Amino acid sequence: MTEDKRAREIEELLPLRRDLQAVDEKLLSLLAQRYDLVLQVKDYKRKTAMPVLQKEVQARKLAQVAAIADNYGQASTITAAKAEKTAKLRYLQLVLRLLMDLSVSEQLDETGLLSCMEAELTHFEEQADGKIITKK
Repeated sequence: MTEDKRAREIEELLPLRRDLQAVDEKLLSLLAQRYDLVLQVKDYKRKTAMPVLQKEVQARKLAQVAAIADNYGQASTITAAKAEKTAKLRYLQLVLRLLMDLSVSEQLDETGLLSCMEAELTHFEEQADGKIITKK
């Protein structure tokens, strides 16, 4: 591949990267707000001797996402659009689950999950480095 072609491809990708940057900035702001709320929940649970893990709350939140995913994932002949929606919903459910687990981890003052996730992400990044998406 020539350097000119690579430069054009990178230039064509810039609008999407700018859009991602804008979304990332919103997400980071919301995640910072969420973290502050987690600390407030932690203080409340400590004062009231309430159990940290509220399985019914987590299950209800995950079921909301899972119910939507089930509507798209159970068809016998699944179209590409439905497969894409299912993948998106699985992604969202995993992100929500991770956020909830990180909240529990923070409330317990337990850093094991963070350390595990950091190690796993580093391993993933090392495996993904230099790989190219191939056409299907």
